[in-house]
Amino acid sequence: MLWLCWHIWKARNDYIFNHVPVDPTEVIFKAARDAMEFVTAQVMLATSPSVFRQASGVNQAWVSSAQGTFRVNCDVAIQPDTKVGAVVALLRNDQGTLLDGVAMKAAIASVLQGEVLAIRLACVMCDTLHLSRAEVEGDNQGVIKLSVSEDAPPWECAALVADIKALAHKRGLSFRWCPRSANSAANWVALARLGGYLPVNWVTCPPLLLVSSLSMNES
Repeated sequence: MLWLCWHIWKARNDYIFNHVPVDPTEVIFKAARDAMEFVTAQVMLATSPSVFRQASGVNQAWVSSAQGTFRVNCDVAIQPDTKVGAVVALLRNDQGTLLDGVAMKAAIASVLQGEVLAIRLACVMCDTLHLSRAEVEGDNQGVIKLSVSEDAPPWECAALVADIKALAHKRGLSFRWCPRSANSAANWVALARLGGYLPVNWVTCPPLLLVSSLSMNES
């Protein structure tokens, strides 16, 4: 209600002093958008404050990839004491600009399984978009090693790892580990999707907090 009153006041002033026509639908949309972003910020700060601050010491920003290549950042967020999680994959160009993304809820038995599921989602995205020069990036070093290792993976994620290797071979994908501070954009989307605060149009019209995370990741 406070956001709605604020935007009504702004629209009234524009109409009286600047003679700008008032579109009631636009006023309502702007109020709803700002209210949603405000609530999202409060929830995200309460659940994962580290997402919104730089790592101390050496700056560990998102590193630009080779010109003309793509990178897919992926991550998972899991609801404590449940088997519900959200996995995401963010497609970015060599400058870090967000091009596409997928965020979905899934039943997840363990953190390991969730991290592997996120890597698989990134590989599926690359295959669907017919990308052959792409690097899949995640902040779980053990899962990145599983994706390229010849060792037998744990049984709980063996089928997912097999899919990852098959898709990587088909598309010539590579894998890269990054510190968590350089993967905060994917982490934010995963938390927002899990909490039900991620807008439907988050790719084409990213929320301010996502824009901030993407900017923070760029080097």
